[in-house]
Amino acid sequence: AAVSSAIGMCADFASSENALRISGVELENLLMAESSETEQAEAARNQAMASHWQASSKMKAACSETVLDTVEQLLSTSRACLTRAQAALSAVSGVDSGGDVEDAVELANVCLSDFRAWMQGKADAHEAHICQIKGAMGELSQGLGVCCKALDTPVAGKKLPSTVDLMAALRTRMQQRKDFLVSISADFRPVAAAISGCVAQIIFELEAESLQLEQLLSCAQGAERALKWSETPDRDLLHHMKLLQDGISNAEDDCEDAALALKRAKRRTQDKSELQELEDSLSSARRELRRLQKEQDFAWKEAYELASRAFPELPSRVLQRISVPSAPSSSSASFLTLAEPKALELLAPLRKFEMYDDPRHLSSSERQESRHDVWKGTLDDGVDVCLKKFNLGDVSGGLSTEVRQKAKTFQRELLSVVRLGHDHVVSASLFFLESDGHSLFAYVQYPYYPSGSLKMWLQETQASDRSAGRIHVVLHDALRGLEHVHHHGITHCDVKAANVLVCQREGQDRGVLCDFDLSCSERDRKDNISRASRSVVAGARGTPGVLSMAPEVFINGQLPDAKADIFSFGGMLFEALYPTEANAWADNANSSRWDGNGLPVLAANVGDGAKGLLLLLLHRDPSKRPDAAGCVSHSFFRADVRALHLVQDLESEREALRAARADHARLAHEKSKALGEKLQKLSSAREKVDREGEDQRKRYQDRMGELEREMQEAQQKAVRNAAAEEKIKAEQRKTQVEKERQEREIQQKRDKITKDRERLERERRDSEGQHVARKKKLDEHARDLVKKEADLASKELKFKVPTWWCNPSGFHMPRSDSVKDAIEKFMRATACGCSPKTTAQATVVNVQRIENDKLWRLYQTRKDILESELRSHSSSVAGQLASVTPKQPDLGSSKQFSGSVNELYLFHGTSPQLANIIAQYGFDERRANLGGLYGAGTYFACNSCKSLQYSKQDASTQCYTMLLCRVSMGWPFRTTGQHGQQRIPPDNSATPGRPFDSIFAGKGVARAGQQQHNEYVVFNSAQAYPEYLVHFKL
Repeated sequence: AAVSSAIGMCADFASSENALRISGVELENLLMAESSETEQAEAARNQAMASHWQASSKMKAACSETVLDTVEQLLSTSRACLTRAQAALSAVSGVDSGGDVEDAVELANVCLSDFRAWMQGKADAHEAHICQIKGAMGELSQGLGVCCKALDTPVAGKKLPSTVDLMAALRTRMQQRKDFLVSISADFRPVAAAISGCVAQIIFELEAESLQLEQLLSCAQGAERALKWSETPDRDLLHHMKLLQDGISNAEDDCEDAALALKRAKRRTQDKSELQELEDSLSSARRELRRLQKEQDFAWKEAYELASRAFPELPSRVLQRISVPSAPSSSSASFLTLAEPKALELLAPLRKFEMYDDPRHLSSSERQESRHDVWKGTLDDGVDVCLKKFNLGDVSGGLSTEVRQKAKTFQRELLSVVRLGHDHVVSASLFFLESDGHSLFAYVQYPYYPSGSLKMWLQETQASDRSAGRIHVVLHDALRGLEHVHHHGITHCDVKAANVLVCQREGQDRGVLCDFDLSCSERDRKDNISRASRSVVAGARGTPGVLSMAPEVFINGQLPDAKADIFSFGGMLFEALYPTEANAWADNANSSRWDGNGLPVLAANVGDGAKGLLLLLLHRDPSKRPDAAGCVSHSFFRADVRALHLVQDLESEREALRAARADHARLAHEKSKALGEKLQKLSSAREKVDREGEDQRKRYQDRMGELEREMQEAQQKAVRNAAAEEKIKAEQRKTQVEKERQEREIQQKRDKITKDRERLERERRDSEGQHVARKKKLDEHARDLVKKEADLASKELKFKVPTWWCNPSGFHMPRSDSVKDAIEKFMRATACGCSPKTTAQATVVNVQRIENDKLWRLYQTRKDILESELRSHSSSVAGQLASVTPKQPDLGSSKQFSGSVNELYLFHGTSPQLANIIAQYGFDERRANLGGLYGAGTYFACNSCKSLQYSKQDASTQCYTMLLCRVSMGWPFRTTGQHGQQRIPPDNSATPGRPFDSIFAGKGVARAGQQQHNEYVVFNSAQAYPEYLVHFKL
């Protein structure tokens, strides 16, 4: 009962733990975005933590030691029973049967008992058949013996046994045994099916029980981990860290006072007892300081553990709450201190360099570039690895300053790699130390990537294979790794193509960021890293170069930060995609490299997509550069990555089709070969029967000759043996009859073999027909694939820009005076006079048509998807909003609207600055406010006076701006209430799993029935295209 009660609590515990994790992720996203809703998210996180703590308390109370011991015993018993049941099921095959596990066990026992009795009966019958066959063979032997004796001494009136009859009796017994064995096989199937069904039900119940018990143990462990903190662990930890820092400061003061007192005592006295007492006091103070520092390390570990769970702001608050401790002096600093516990787990004390098979030094030309020696080695299991060797210097004469500096370089790389666990950041397997008697060496083991670095990959890849999409994917992976590095407060300081490795994952080239020996953490920057650690390279930290080092680092010698890494990534992207233009830009002077605003002066042949990103990354002012998260979501990467994935999916499908064809051809060949072997066996069997028949005929002929000779002898002795002569004649007649019967049997066997051969020939023809049908089906699938490719090509033609555009590619905003009057009429007609400030008398000054081919294709793609998804519901969707939406403007393009997806012209009011941004980049639902009346979507109106409430006036032209947009509402949800704090429309019961495409709110829905206008809300930016930018005056 206690175990069942604890199992029932698992769902509540898992739900509270999941809610806490989600609240922590939302808070971390808001902190990164510097949102104003951080306090609300923090309050929600604290409430989730309190709920999780209460659920953990209940779970811990329910999971006592007795209960956990019982669970362990039950789990062990269930696993043992499951093993035995699976072993039993492997012996028989059958189907599942319903019922509880107790009924299944009872039924299995009954079936097994009946099965044992049935097997005993079959064994007895088998022994009886064997005895009958032995008896028939004995009779045959005895009959043959009697026949031989009768030929020598015939007895009058005695009938000799027939050899043919005895052979027939023997064949009958053997056929009965064969039929008996066939019946055993037939009778075994239902018994085996019943047993298999029972055992399968037992296995199902045991697996379900084991899963429940394992889940209970996992929840109990999670509750124990959660209860080591209170309901407010962040506050308790902050208080504890403050006390520790104060204690460390006091201990440092005590150490300084004790050291100073000992120094003074040595000058003024020679009393050994007094000096010993002062030395003991100094040692005690140092031990206390080390204890507090160790406790502070564990407290920091706990802080990061809490940060990973639900308190992402905790490390920064700790740094704000306490003063950062100063770096220890060289005399007291320990050698190779690893503050991260995970780094200690990688230490392999017994590992030696000689344990690696075939070690080979990798130079720069062999796909590896590093400031340290890099070796390739092979493990015992045949896996190739990469060993990075750090020469820490000569330690025979003690720990010099140079040795300590090199040790810090090694620590910097190891600790950075350990803290950064990411798919696109290199991971270390282990590290070990080795000495040759004088110098100390540190080795770190990494995975070996045959493709080498991005620099070598670009040099070795042929021009035909260097598609922009593949390079974009590798660069995007490196950028995602850099984003993860910056998220953990670490600056790489040396981002370049030589420090990005190219690996193969699922047949694709992917990027991995490596080489962190120059990296620095946020704490290092706040501690103002010592000059010794800065002097790893000459001048500023990193690889000197116009494109590899930011100008504030390369020219001014500043310590690199995250924005400097972004500049270096921009230089790497520039060199990877446009090497000639990048070299020309680097060779220019500073005056011609950037313009007056600090933007880089790029060549004209640099693509528009890449140019937009490079202008941001290579900006001379660090504050104008985006962060790594902003670069990851840039539109430059999205299109190419999606196109590459589509091509790879098509190639995978083609490979699967070719493999299926090969498999079917192989199976057909194997089956044809098997049928040929069967036909060959049948031919051999027929030849064998023919030979046996011929042998029997020869024997009968010999027998007839003997009988004829005997008859001649009998005729010579007719007087003496008339009775014997008659018997011999009778035997001759019988032999003739038997001969004819044997010939008839041989002919029947021949006919049967002929029929079997014809049947196998028919089966072979049927198999060939099935093979032809499968081949036809594969050909149809290939034609469908070609048709899909043609459909893709037709869709590409369908999504071309309108013919009335001035510029079919790129982004342009030409004036369109031809629609000025129609839009002005439409604005006045849709004004309802809801406020004194209205558009009823608005005067349109000018209209700009937005020609953005990327946004247009994105909009048409989403529109095509909606049409295909809603085609089966056209009667329910088409024209839903026609009766509640005013007449559309008299524009030529409005006649091409699709009524099946409720496409409309709607207004959107905004400021002139945001209007230009929307025209260039489109709407972005990620910036929408969750506090909106109908959720975090993009809002539109059919009344110009409603959108006027959000329009802003340009101070220079005194004009208001408003966007006239194409909007595909799809299947709208006609709401009767508010939907705040939602990012998608409600679920659609007509299409389970697919929500509505938009929300339509009629007049009087919100604000206690005071809503005066219809509102249209979409949650996908691809469902709206800003077609006209209207400048008007009131």
